[in-house]
Amino acid sequence: MRTRHLIAIVLASLVLLVCGRAAAEPPEPRGSLFAHTPLASGEGALSVGGGLAVVLPMVLVEGGVGLGAGVDLVGRYASVLGLLHIPEVGVRWAPARLGDVQVGVRLTAAGTLFGLKADHVNLSSTLYLAPDVGLTWTATPHTRVVVGLGAELDLVDLRVVDDEDETEGVVRYDATVGHLGLQTTFTEDMDVFANLRIRVPTETFTFETTAFYALPMLEAGATWTF
Repeated sequence: MRTRHLIAIVLASLVLLVCGRAAAEPPEPRGSLFAHTPLASGEGALSVGGGLAVVLPMVLVEGGVGLGAGVDLVGRYASVLGLLHIPEVGVRWAPARLGDVQVGVRLTAAGTLFGLKADHVNLSSTLYLAPDVGLTWTATPHTRVVVGLGAELDLVDLRVVDDEDETEGVVRYDATVGHLGLQTTFTEDMDVFANLRIRVPTETFTFETTAFYALPMLEAGATWTF
């Protein structure tokens, strides 16, 4: 009798232990455009935000769709003060997950378009590749810390002044870009994020009489999956 009671107690304890562990495990992180967690196959995502590029206001919008196997197709558009436009399109891949840390790789083709109307039209444009490698740490079931390091590799320069254009094919390392951000769950379908991005160009950027050795960009917004 005592043996039966002991077996029953042991079995009940094992059941409670298994159920307790299952309940304590955090849910599988959902896909996100901001973090490196991939979207499910056929799943869409949209991100909208704004911020400051140095001291100039900027807006940004990004969209993506999951292709499966941890691969997403992504596109992003940012505008600084309505004068500098930065469209980009590419793919990202989540090759591995190590415990609470997701590894992510991103490669996009991007361009900068700067136009200013005065007595004549000046136009400056650069086409470049932007590789990026990063990590996303799931700190809590609802909070993720994102860190990454990328680069800008220029391919083509285009300048237009008074309808005369000059196109130059170049391959040069233009800048190193680091970013650190935080994402947290706001509703069932929406996350909010804040991100600090620092661009360190190979050549000092000069605006009027001020020289910038690094260009900080602060971004904040919301991202949805559907």
